[in-house]
Amino acid sequence: MILPKKLLSCLLTIGLLCSCNQTTNKSESESISVLDTVKDYVNLPEFRLSSVLDVVETETRLGYKMKVPYSDTYHITFTENVKKYTIYDYIGNLICESTETFTTPQLEKDEIVYVVIEGNETNHVIQTELYATNHVSVLPYESVFETDPTKLDVYGDSSVNPLKPAKINYKKREGGTYINSNNPEKLSTDDLNKALCRNELEGDVFFTFEHNNMSTPFYYGYQVRNNTNNKLYITIQNIGFQLDGPGTWLGEDEWIKFYNTKFEFDPSNWTEEQQANFESWYNFSGEYQSNNHQPMTIVLPPNEQIYVMGGTTSDSYLNFNAYNTANRKVANGCSNAAVLFSVSGGKADGAFYIYDDPANIVNNTTHQGYVVERNGINYGSQYIGYDTCHGVVDNEAVWTFNDITLPQRLPVTFTNYYQDNVSQTGTPYSEIHSTAHQQTLSYWGTHLNPQNNSTVVGTDMTRYITIDSVTKQEIVIDANHYDGRGSLANIGNWMIDYQDRFTFVNQGTVDRTITLALTDNGSSAVMVRDAEGKILDKKYTLTRVETFPYSLRGNVEYHSYLYSLIVPAHSVIQVTLEYNLLANSSGYLKHTVYLD
Repeated sequence: MILPKKLLSCLLTIGLLCSCNQTTNKSESESISVLDTVKDYVNLPEFRLSSVLDVVETETRLGYKMKVPYSDTYHITFTENVKKYTIYDYIGNLICESTETFTTPQLEKDEIVYVVIEGNETNHVIQTELYATNHVSVLPYESVFETDPTKLDVYGDSSVNPLKPAKINYKKREGGTYINSNNPEKLSTDDLNKALCRNELEGDVFFTFEHNNMSTPFYYGYQVRNNTNNKLYITIQNIGFQLDGPGTWLGEDEWIKFYNTKFEFDPSNWTEEQQANFESWYNFSGEYQSNNHQPMTIVLPPNEQIYVMGGTTSDSYLNFNAYNTANRKVANGCSNAAVLFSVSGGKADGAFYIYDDPANIVNNTTHQGYVVERNGINYGSQYIGYDTCHGVVDNEAVWTFNDITLPQRLPVTFTNYYQDNVSQTGTPYSEIHSTAHQQTLSYWGTHLNPQNNSTVVGTDMTRYITIDSVTKQEIVIDANHYDGRGSLANIGNWMIDYQDRFTFVNQGTVDRTITLALTDNGSSAVMVRDAEGKILDKKYTLTRVETFPYSLRGNVEYHSYLYSLIVPAHSVIQVTLEYNLLANSSGYLKHTVYLD
């Protein structure tokens, strides 16, 4: 149900019938009296300003309450059966209205607006397309610094070295739901026509999977169903869906599409051995392009369902096809996918189905959960489940230096939690009693169970909350619990976003160079963003192209990812290092920050 691309050329012109007024940019609150123009919409659920797919039923007017994602102007186009598109501010003052393609005036970030769409007649599907003018590539998560650079001293005492270990403290971003499916990693006919996971959903949801089809051809589909008595608003923001093709083992195309970003790699100086390693392990094509998907919202009535990723159109409301990912059976091989969406207006039922025919999952209430062993095959080191957090892990660190601070790996300190002399095995699902340990190092690790390595921070690690496939009892698998085998959890935080927000304060009189270094054992999608969120650098790491993950040359480690920046004298520079460890990579990332 996506508009033809040829209609998007209309976005370059401003509708002649558009009348625009500048308004005060404020957020709507309960105490504000609103005008009659929007009084019927004040109590509607709020969702992101986005494209809309809805049905005009008994009345020709539809209203929505939306939150502006960026300070920007927005191009809007719509189907022929839309008579007029109107935007009001938070109290009902007219911002803009048009009967044809138009561009809004500047709207401000987090501003509440009311969108009213009038149809030409009832019982018709209407669709609008909305594009932010200066935010063509929609990233999944904002990066917002807590550290205020204007409050930092850029002079200090030149006779004293101000460098101290930066505190590293990873936190899973609160709110939302993160779901990952990787069990059983190799799917068989035993998994057909079942929901591998099932969740009650509200708010932001980040779902990812990596599986290998060892069965007959089937569909992957993440289904969202409305079992309430009111409409739900389902907004799909970011999506990457790679069933096959070059690079599917690690999801090359998946993450380019999901991040709306063309991650790059440079093979021009590879040796024959490195080229052979690349082809046998990665086989990236380098040809995939970002589609620059813009978010869209579908209004879902009671007792209806859609697939926010994959699935089939025949059993989806309005034959909805999420960014052309539906109706695609996978024959065999490895597949990777990720989708970020939100549910507003109530709670929806979400289920990840593996099925060969839509008829086989009608009124399906299955929930397979975590399979430990089946038919003599052990799947216990592969996990499935959810955590009560957004799909992003945050960290913020600050270093201050001056002219007498020597070149070095910048020091860090952190508290991690593990059990001393922990047993490698225990009762399945039993708790591990961890205690706090203080670490001060010149590097740090992530993406690994701290029970196995005391140099990893550990507070970044997500949980898997799910059910045991046999007992159907709720279980938790994480760093503080044994898994279903009775082993320490094989967790690596694959397929989740990380943001390291770094602040560098140069109190000296000469410019200094900072180098961010990231070592993985496989591949990561990595980018650096400036203080305003703009992407400065974007690459896929390809560690296994090298004979070793990294090599020592003097006192510098050459890692799979390096990014250097200049911190001018008496100044502050802030950057975000954002990265995602791809599926089928080994867990553990080593982080080092160099001062030259």
